[in-house]
Amino acid sequence: MKKTLKRCLIVSAFSVLCVIFSALSCSVAPTPAGYTLTVHNNVGSGISIWIRVFSQPASYADYGPYANGSAPVSLELSPGYVIKVWNITQDGWLNFSSGGDTFTITMNTVFYVYAGCPPYVGVSVFAEDAR
Repeated sequence: MKKTLKRCLIVSAFSVLCVIFSALSCSVAPTPAGYTLTVHNNVGSGISIWIRVFSQPASYADYGPYANGSAPVSLELSPGYVIKVWNITQDGWLNFSSGGDTFTITMNTVFYVYAGCPPYVGVSVFAEDAR
């Protein structure tokens, strides 16, 4: 009886140790809390654009070109990314309705490229996904 109890305790302890070491060796990557940027270049501005996304001051990615009348484009971005919109048609950065030629992502955002003199990017910001 003592041998059986001793074996049962040894097997139980070994099983517990296996579970503990398995749990300790497991890693779960965090899911980034990102935001959606939706760009509409279909409201009659008549220009083609590129979207430049800065993840750090010297690190960026370009998206496009997007011709006038193209379907809306959605990008999943992290908080703090900085956006610039290049006007291919007239060779220059577009200004945002919120001021300046850069925009920092802090929540879900929708850009509309409007005709004007010069053309500009209208900005709508949503706390929730309002697409």
